[in-house]
Amino acid sequence: MKPRLRFLSLVLSLLLMLSLCSCDLSFVAGLLDGGSEGDFTLADITEVIASSFTDCYGDQLSPNEKAVYDAIRAAQAGENEFSVTFPQPLTVCKDRTPTDAEQETAKGKLTYWLSNAVFAAWLDDPTLFWLDFSDYGYSCTFMSNDEGVVGVTQLTITVSLRVDAETAVRRKADLELRLAQLSPVGATDAERVRSINRLLCDAVTYNLDAPDRATAAGALVDGACVCEGYARAFQLLCQRAGIDCVCLLGDSVANGKTEGHMWNAVRIDGTWYYCDTTWNDTTRDLTKYLLVGGETMGHEDTFDKTHTPQNTLGQSKPFAIPTVSRKAYQ
Repeated sequence: MKPRLRFLSLVLSLLLMLSLCSCDLSFVAGLLDGGSEGDFTLADITEVIASSFTDCYGDQLSPNEKAVYDAIRAAQAGENEFSVTFPQPLTVCKDRTPTDAEQETAKGKLTYWLSNAVFAAWLDDPTLFWLDFSDYGYSCTFMSNDEGVVGVTQLTITVSLRVDAETAVRRKADLELRLAQLSPVGATDAERVRSINRLLCDAVTYNLDAPDRATAAGALVDGACVCEGYARAFQLLCQRAGIDCVCLLGDSVANGKTEGHMWNAVRIDGTWYYCDTTWNDTTRDLTKYLLVGGETMGHEDTFDKTHTPQNTLGQSKPFAIPTVSRKAYQ
């Protein structure tokens, strides 16, 4: 019998430096690059990609991706390092040291899982404002179990901080205080959504120069942000009111100019509708883009002609997005 390997001192580390995307209407951070690592290609991935949207982007993750996602979403204010144990360990080889090609394949799979999990956590959780999801890395160790199977069972993830830990704790407390002051009113979900839209239009000013312009904290605590801040604040207020709401990332067209943009979809009585609080506020037509459908006419064209979701752009996994009503909510 071949000797069993108890421990292999091979440490894998990878830092993903990812780009920011900004424009006149948005500051969209966290677009994650997909692709191959070494000899690894996406064709090697066997996870089934979801074909429909249920409640959030996290629902579309594989078990190992979900473990990373859950660890990130459980972060306390200022925390930016997370240890994850995979429910389905990554097997590399048996009774020997992994080859360079096997290590590259493992790196590719880990990168794939991590990029999907980070992207979903970024879109699903607007409270993690202190994390810079465009800059993160991981480390792991190849280990052998009692049967000599060499693989990866644990991962340590580090996400860069947008602010220091002390500031994050203070800002989180300020955000919670502000949320307690902004209570949407209404007997139905639709009425509460209308109230949330109005609260944001009254409390927030569009400002490209705002220091925290892309987060819910910037919108709700500072009262100044761009479209991403509006969308994250709208999402957070809906979540606290028990209303299903997601962020949609893509392009918008206004005055003949195409720019990066973020807006929302909310689910009312089982049907998804679009909401764009940024456009409601900046046009001062406070309900023009509220609870609308794809065929709803805006100032220049129908909503689906002026807003193009592109959540799959640059991602390893093409995430499904909600199927939105063609008609506005009545």
